[in-house]
Amino acid sequence: MEMVAANPALIAGNVWARFTGRRLARLAKRTRRVFGAPQDMEWLIEPDGTLRLLQSRPITASAVPVPHSHPLGPGPVAETFPDALRPLERDLWEPPLEDGLREALRLSGAVSNRALRDRFVVDVGGRVAVDLEALGVVTPKRNVLRILDPRPPYRHLKAAWRIGRLRVAFPAIAADLAAEVDVLLGEMPSVGELGDHQLLTVIDNARHTLRGLHAHEVLAGFFLDQRATATTSASVALATVTRARLDGLSDERILAEYPVVLALLPPRVGASRPLPPTSPTVRMPSGEGDDPMALAREAMRLRVRWVQELSARTALELGRRLTERGQLHYPENVRELRLGRMRELVDAFDIAANVVADDEEAPPLPAVFRFAADGTVVADTTPGGGGIQGVSSGRGQGAVTHDATHASGAVLVVPALDPSLAGVLPDVAALVSETGSPLSHLAILAREYRVPVVVGYRDPLDDGAVVVVDGSAGTVEVSA
Repeated sequence: MEMVAANPALIAGNVWARFTGRRLARLAKRTRRVFGAPQDMEWLIEPDGTLRLLQSRPITASAVPVPHSHPLGPGPVAETFPDALRPLERDLWEPPLEDGLREALRLSGAVSNRALRDRFVVDVGGRVAVDLEALGVVTPKRNVLRILDPRPPYRHLKAAWRIGRLRVAFPAIAADLAAEVDVLLGEMPSVGELGDHQLLTVIDNARHTLRGLHAHEVLAGFFLDQRATATTSASVALATVTRARLDGLSDERILAEYPVVLALLPPRVGASRPLPPTSPTVRMPSGEGDDPMALAREAMRLRVRWVQELSARTALELGRRLTERGQLHYPENVRELRLGRMRELVDAFDIAANVVADDEEAPPLPAVFRFAADGTVVADTTPGGGGIQGVSSGRGQGAVTHDATHASGAVLVVPALDPSLAGVLPDVAALVSETGSPLSHLAILAREYRVPVVVGYRDPLDDGAVVVVDGSAGTVEVSA
């Protein structure tokens, strides 16, 4: 056997390089720990081997998604939380949504036990997003290892067995839960009659109730046929507002007498958005041919909205009391507190909170995105990543508009299927949304009104451009 003599200089050079690399790695870790985030470093090695850090600054290069991270996006929660949430609103409504979604995934068996430890709900500047892959909105990429891995098909088979058993009983289970929540809400006294700590208990109980409602809502979505039709709470609310306005009732009185109209408004601590405009041609839905599972899901969604409203009004009542004691400047400032801080103010009368309301909202999130290592949002531009699809069949043609107040006869283009758009839906030629799903309030309502709708469309469309929307094929074509 021929022996090759080792080069001592080469060996020494390799050892020195590895030693220097380890020192540099330790320096990078220390720098990241000191500044709290990955850094763009400049360094040098002096002739005697001393390693020195010259300067450090936050990474300014284009962010790169964390490998194997899940796709996130507003998706199905965009219609529930179309606006950015304030700190207290996040504490009131995000944890129950996270817990409810995790419980639904656990009961269905659709994901592994290890995956259940992941976060499924995140917010960026108060903008809520969910794991689109866990909810089935985005299909995971199929590489060789995933194709050969027997666990996902086994989980899906086990999930199908579980869901099949639960599907039969679910409408009755949902009806019992809805009736129980209705009794609790009906027995609830006015928040003004309760003591401070009783109000805090109401908030805690509301969060607990929301967990169960969200879990049942998500399960109903798993059971439901994507093209199922049913009377939505949004359609009933729209008809109710129309009829009440024709009878001369003010919006304040409508809100007080008909709680179903809350389905048209997103939850908010403080003054809510005004009720949407309505058309005199809107009629109360007949309810014929309603899918029982779709009705069960709508029942859960409406109760979610009612319980959110209860916690919002309870928090605002505490804000009024804190303002009377001089602990807050205005009742609405309670929105800027975290839940724990609000508890501290309730318990200690001598503490005042210097709250400065920030009216600047975070920009809307991309339809699909991932996080970089430093927490930066990186839009997912993979073709088809958002799942372009038609959710209401038919064809419609018209000029593009992004203004819902001038959408009659036009193709309305929106970032999300906001329930407040229900009032203009019957008059548009078609609807195109950046996010949404076939199970959205507005998608179901559009099928009732036979309005073509395409969701997941992320290409820019200029105002005035004439487009043809095919809700059956899921296409949007710009006319020449």
